[in-house]
Amino acid sequence: MPYKMNKLKSSIAKLATWAKLWLAWLALYGTLNGWKAEAQWYEKIPQFKKAPSWLYLGSWYHSSRIENIDVKTAEVLYWEYGIAFIKDKDKVCRYEISRKYNPNNVDTLEWVDTTTFKVLYDDLACDKNKIYDFTPDKRFQSWDVKTIGKIDASNGYMLFVVDKNNVFYRWRTKLEWAVPASFKVINGAYCKDENNVRYVSCFWWWADVKKLEWIKPKDAKALPGEGNERKITDGKNIFDWWKKLEGVVAEGFKEVGDAYKDIDNVWIQSKKIEWADAESFKEVNGDPLYKYEDKNNYYDEQGKPYKK
Repeated sequence: MPYKMNKLKSSIAKLATWAKLWLAWLALYGTLNGWKAEAQWYEKIPQFKKAPSWLYLGSWYHSSRIENIDVKTAEVLYWEYGIAFIKDKDKVCRYEISRKYNPNNVDTLEWVDTTTFKVLYDDLACDKNKIYDFTPDKRFQSWDVKTIGKIDASNGYMLFVVDKNNVFYRWRTKLEWAVPASFKVINGAYCKDENNVRYVSCFWWWADVKKLEWIKPKDAKALPGEGNERKITDGKNIFDWWKKLEGVVAEGFKEVGDAYKDIDNVWIQSKKIEWADAESFKEVNGDPLYKYEDKNNYYDEQGKPYKK
């Protein structure tokens, strides 16, 4: 009898354990499905919707109902990082958008010339008469309104604010070396003026800038094609992460997955593969062992050859 009772207790304990695991799984499954449903719901929210007396501005991470605006003439000028600039026939307003509606998170810009008004980024705007500065230290208020503007790259992070006297990375880092009149962005990682070529590591509001000593500004050009935002050329050499790629020539240069090649040679993991044929070298898709191939060999991701 004691044996049967112990066996029954053991069976009940096992069932209780399995029941707990099952309930935990159901709770996790429900939570994941809830997140999925919420994400799908937010995806269906239109970014900008008009109602008779208010606007709805929403995305999966920020949304708000906006009421102090003329709905018929309202136009969204800018909307990034929870900041929106919206203008109507009479005014321009700056909103801090969040999931919870707060009618107090509004700055109405007085005496705006709506025809020339432009947003430089989320904390800075201007028209032909005035600079509207929302940075913590208001450093742009004394800038020249006639020449203030922005220069940016396609990746959205390299954003510079300039006027006739200054160049700033966003509002935090002043580029003391930069000549505003000749300052240009080359691509998503490099910029130059008449004297310098610089590599810029962007960390949201802050930038680390390194000078390239081996390239003349007049020769510095972006490389065409996707995936080349960290590289530039002077027509003869290739520069990556502010360093010259030794032995690599610009003629025929092409990235092949994580490897790259020029007209004569191939590099995998920054190591020159002496026996690789550059002309036929290409990436292999869907193979668990081989990542690259040429007319003679397959290669793994470390560059080890396997005879065809």
